[in-house]
Amino acid sequence: MTGKHNIETIDTVPKGSLGSRIGAFCRRFWWLLAIILVIVVLVIVLPVIFVAYPKLAQEDVSASTLTIADMQTTNPRPDALHVKVTQVIGSKSKYHPTLDPFDAKVYLEGQQESFMTLHTPQVKADDGVKAIIDQDVKIENAEGFAAFSKAIMLSKEVKLNIIGTTKLKLGGLQKTDVDYDKTTTLKGMNHLEGFNVTDIKIGNIPDTEYNMKGNAFIPNPSVLTLDMVSRHPVIQYVYLY
Repeated sequence: MTGKHNIETIDTVPKGSLGSRIGAFCRRFWWLLAIILVIVVLVIVLPVIFVAYPKLAQEDVSASTLTIADMQTTNPRPDALHVKVTQVIGSKSKYHPTLDPFDAKVYLEGQQESFMTLHTPQVKADDGVKAIIDQDVKIENAEGFAAFSKAIMLSKEVKLNIIGTTKLKLGGLQKTDVDYDKTTTLKGMNHLEGFNVTDIKIGNIPDTEYNMKGNAFIPNPSVLTLDMVSRHPVIQYVYLY
């Protein structure tokens, strides 16, 4: 008896490398991978934009300093005056955002009501940058302004609170709201210590109705330039140094 043997030939396909299999998967499911990538990016970026960025912006603004390098008050009127202020911003942050213009309320420290509002221009928050305000201001609170004037004349130092709300923009990121709340210190007149009157002459002054003339010396250790009663008919000259 003769046996029969059936022989089958099976073609085998070698397995592809890991890289080729991954490539094939990516080509087939690219849309799924794209969705996953977008989700991951959003999960990382959105908290940065909506949580970390505003928090960092506020921290940098709060850590910055404000110094008044020069302040001139001229053309005083019963309810207004002209103010020119040179402010110097100090910042040790590695970021240099831009602050939008905003209205800053000015308070004498300890007072609950502001006595004037300064329109602060747009400024880039670099260390040492200057912001110049030059405007007519309305005296919003006569009692508060009187308290400020008295403190300037009688104190060695006067503290002012500068408060407002503005928007901050850093690079390509969207603007975010920040609170601006600074306390700055000014030197005062300290009771006009060193005040002196020289070259006093008593007697009728030709072509005038006055009978006394002299020069008043008022030392000024502050950064303030004050227009003090310069239009008064009796006081002809006032020098502030």
